[in-house]
Amino acid sequence: MQKIPNSYNIGLWHEILAKNLLEKKGYKLIKHNYRGCFSQIDLIMMSNKYLVFVEVKKTKPGFEIHTLKKFLFKQKKRIFSDLFVFYKTKPEYKHLKPVLMLIIFAKSKQPDLYLYYLTP
Repeated sequence: MQKIPNSYNIGLWHEILAKNLLEKKGYKLIKHNYRGCFSQIDLIMMSNKYLVFVEVKKTKPGFEIHTLKKFLFKQKKRIFSDLFVFYKTKPEYKHLKPVLMLIIFAKSKQPDLYLYYLTP
């Protein structure tokens, strides 16, 4: 029996694509679907210098800017709050610079990447 794709499965598939993309760039997965006090963070990954908090979005072609604005308005502050909570509970990562990354998938498999840097 074939499963009908629902929004959860579509989102999970895009999170896996984003994880694979970042792993090819040398990042290592720390946590998938981290539940913080204020939000749920899709991926937490690290490199030699950065601790990357990744939010993955799927949108229709031409709606990337709308998705970006919606993210900035609704989710950015909550994720930043959880970023600080994560650092307090996981002090072994304090030496890494935090980065918030938004990956937006539109029509193609190659995502548009939007990077946001946070200095604590």
